[in-house]
Amino acid sequence: MGIQTDKLGWIAGAVFLICLCYFILKRIKIYAPKIKINLRQALNFHCYLGIIGTIIAILHVGQNIFFIQISAGFICFFSMILLCISGIVIKCLKRISPASRRIWRFVHIGLAIVFVGSLLWHILLYHFIMS
Repeated sequence: MGIQTDKLGWIAGAVFLICLCYFILKRIKIYAPKIKINLRQALNFHCYLGIIGTIIAILHVGQNIFFIQISAGFICFFSMILLCISGIVIKCLKRISPASRRIWRFVHIGLAIVFVGSLLWHILLYHFIMS
């Protein structure tokens, strides 16, 4: 992997790290209701950052997207794409039932856990073990 695509990977990782802050802000709002946080704006920022991070990650993958092989990077990339799609579904489908929204949120949170785990595995494997 070249230097430029390596930098794109680190930028995408940083964007997703900032994206995770929504989870923290939401918990702050729940456990400290006196703190004023506009969750609607935070959610919109989270959504835009998620899409931007996904685009940067696609650029990071580059030509390797056509050579699919099971690896830490592939699992990370695939879970990221599914995570982005599930977020878009949750955001765009306002008319679905509350039960369906809960299921989609559960799927989104599960994919986020898989994504963060595979991202850490990918970084550890390719930058610390195999370098």
